[in-house]
Amino acid sequence: MSGLFDPLGPLERPQNHGPSPKFLDLVNELFVPLNDPGQGHLAKYQSRVTIEKFLRKYRTVVGKDIYPVARLVLAAKDKTRVYMTKETRLGFIICRIMRISKENEDYKKIVGWKKIGFNKLQSSLKFADLLSNIISKRRIDKLTGQLTVDDVNAYLDKLHELADSDTNSKSKVFEEILDKMNNMELRFFFRIVLKINPIRRDKLFMYCWHPDSLDVFDLTHDLKFVFWGLTDPRIRLESKEKHSRPMYPFTPQRAKRIHLDYDLVAQKFSGQFLIEEKYNGERIQLHVEKTQNGYEYRFFSRNAIDYTSIYGRSSDPSSIGCISPFLKDAIIDGVQNCILDGEMVSYDPVKNMTLPFSTLKPTALKDLNSQKKDDPRPMYMVFDILHLNGCSLEDYKLVDRKKALERVIKTVRHRVEVVPYETKSTGQDIENSLKSAIRKDLEGLVLKDPNSRYEIGNYTTETWIKIKPEYLHEFGENLDLVIVGQIPAAKTTYICALRDSETSNSFTTLCGVSNGFSVDDYRKIQQMTAGKWHHWGKEQPANVKFGKKTPSMWIDPKESVVIEVKSSSISVQAENNYATGSTLYAAYCTKIREDKTWETADTLETYQNSKLERDYEASHTLAKKRKLASTKKDDIIQRINRGYISNVDPSNRLFENYVFCIMTDCMFKGKLCTISELAQILQSHGGTVVRNPNTILSPEQKLIILADKITMDILELQQTYNIFRAKWCDDCILMNRLVNLEPSHITTAAPELWQHSKRNVDRYGDSLCVDFTVQSFTELVERNYEKGIDLIQDDRPETSELMHLLVFHGVRFYLLWRNENRYQMYRSLVVAGGGEITDDWRDAGYIVTIDSQEAKVRELEKQLAAPMDSGERTQHIVDASYVFESFKEGVLVDPKNYKIGVGHSSHRD
Repeated sequence: MSGLFDPLGPLERPQNHGPSPKFLDLVNELFVPLNDPGQGHLAKYQSRVTIEKFLRKYRTVVGKDIYPVARLVLAAKDKTRVYMTKETRLGFIICRIMRISKENEDYKKIVGWKKIGFNKLQSSLKFADLLSNIISKRRIDKLTGQLTVDDVNAYLDKLHELADSDTNSKSKVFEEILDKMNNMELRFFFRIVLKINPIRRDKLFMYCWHPDSLDVFDLTHDLKFVFWGLTDPRIRLESKEKHSRPMYPFTPQRAKRIHLDYDLVAQKFSGQFLIEEKYNGERIQLHVEKTQNGYEYRFFSRNAIDYTSIYGRSSDPSSIGCISPFLKDAIIDGVQNCILDGEMVSYDPVKNMTLPFSTLKPTALKDLNSQKKDDPRPMYMVFDILHLNGCSLEDYKLVDRKKALERVIKTVRHRVEVVPYETKSTGQDIENSLKSAIRKDLEGLVLKDPNSRYEIGNYTTETWIKIKPEYLHEFGENLDLVIVGQIPAAKTTYICALRDSETSNSFTTLCGVSNGFSVDDYRKIQQMTAGKWHHWGKEQPANVKFGKKTPSMWIDPKESVVIEVKSSSISVQAENNYATGSTLYAAYCTKIREDKTWETADTLETYQNSKLERDYEASHTLAKKRKLASTKKDDIIQRINRGYISNVDPSNRLFENYVFCIMTDCMFKGKLCTISELAQILQSHGGTVVRNPNTILSPEQKLIILADKITMDILELQQTYNIFRAKWCDDCILMNRLVNLEPSHITTAAPELWQHSKRNVDRYGDSLCVDFTVQSFTELVERNYEKGIDLIQDDRPETSELMHLLVFHGVRFYLLWRNENRYQMYRSLVVAGGGEITDDWRDAGYIVTIDSQEAKVRELEKQLAAPMDSGERTQHIVDASYVFESFKEGVLVDPKNYKIGVGHSSHRD
């Protein structure tokens, strides 16, 4: 088919000879038969017959341009249209059009659909079906459809244009649509708007149109190339046309998950294999093209989401991006174009380690000019090259592609690096490498066949094998637990418990499980326990011990269900969320054990013995920490503290039963100590130091997480753990005993612990059990003086640290946005800080502009300038960085420094 299809050249749209078909015909002939086609070969054959019959008729009656139909059939794959109308907003629009009041039962069904979907027996009911059912009860159905496929596409284009508009504008469009569609049409139209394919056989539909259509979509992620470029199924693509092209996103090869023992995994390869460490980041492909003005770049995710605006569009110094400024030094001279495959991670130069995936977007969106030397930053880890100077490398062996990659990319330290690899051959090699990856807090390993070619779109091949700790038995905890409670939500959490012993009728809670359940699992559990649940507030079970984590509803274990739960490790939580004093980390359900009852489930006694018998010190996080590379900052601190560490008295075992996880540099005896220096001090007094807070402890050990400041890591950990300052360790060493907790010992903690700690200081903030030193006395005086507190009359406690936890408490935000990914990130920051998101700008204290919307800002300025009957406005229009900086600092920063305005000031002081 050479010359007829070329992603680098213009596409010619085929011409139809017939009119656009009725949308109702598309629904009846295709959508309804393929809505729930069933499983098995017979069902697939019947589906194929239905699709081929439809396509034959379409080619005969309409013509070869089926792209308008394909955009509806493959709604989830149509990336050219975005509606910004998810279930909640769509539900409100329909309630407004149909005049459904908030007191009506149908309104409650629509608003509470997510809870209904997972927690009631109607879990198979789709939201689109729920809406169409409610509409059908409130009007006389239309017998014939009025709209053609082109008409429906025109309405969808209009909704795309109104994506950033208010609800009123969208309501007018939907009102027209409801007036022209019958109930069956609406059922599938709503799915299309929600970006849900209206048929279950979308890949079969593409294949029936042309055998090469799936390959072309994997190469371009553009439906036009599939349905305009491939019009004749008799003409096939040549192999050279099935390669990736620069500047066009493709579906990358993925590694297959394996659940076998190490030796069996090694036998999957014929001889040697390559081992790469797997990073907890986002798969990103980088396309590079040299032009007259320098290099042009495109960054795509594995789902073809374009992140070029974040990571950088070109080598032009004026181009904005957090990776592109470093690519000029990373790519050698002579490269005209290339395609790189890699992982974008967040790197912390202070800890010399990669951070969790959740920190990637916040670090990537931070202005490069305001980034400090020690701030976390994105780092692109390249592990493959697919294209170089007009030549595809996909058919080359992996080892040869690795050699090419080393010649093309130069390391820009901590910005752009090539992923290292080792050549191994045995199961023992895999085990050793996995232990090393766990010690580094990495996600796992990827094993690769050195002689394999790159297979675009393939995630079933075993030439790449992914191994994570939770996938293998050696690093997992499998337990049969009894469900004793549930917390209903969009994703229900079941609280599970262990029977105390084989002769006991009492139970102790161990963990909450919300992952691993299918819709059928939720339905089965609800059916097996129907009528047996009790509300927590009215009464509480006498035979179940709960920790701080309590359910909304509970059930007697003797009337409940047993599920098999798997986990990557055991985690000891300082807050005692569960009555065992520990929990399963990242627990998920593998199956419902209908063959077991509460009498045959696992016991607390068995669980505690299994914890003691496992040698996690060698295989998990009690291993020695990596030595951090010396930095200029370390050298300065060492000069300041010269001679201090050698004066530590190691004569006692004060912290013998304590395990410390040190997350930041800390103040100790008035001097700044690095993590490694503080670790040496605590170890010299009998303490154990670990790197991972989810470490495995023996029953007599206690975990203490130390951090003097709230970083992005601490923001995550504080949801589960209490975080302490190194001052507690300092005071314990001073008094030569374990002292009671005081407010100055706490970075962030549960309110109960915070209140308890205040009992151990007097009204001046002076300790009741720790001796004064010159330093502590000076700090006490300065602290109270700065607050303007009368030390004789004022006994207000110190509570400033708590304010960091709720920086946005009581504050409402209205977000102006275009990019859904950026919207979700800033929405998460507001919610994490205790704030609220409102759909009405009049209710907001802050109007946040995430993406540039000059016209909307100008309109809001005029509205804000209008006089109010109730008094003066206190609203601010600010840039999105205001949310990020406030969240990072733990206080609401001055909005004047972040104000947005087209003309004059956009807020009033």
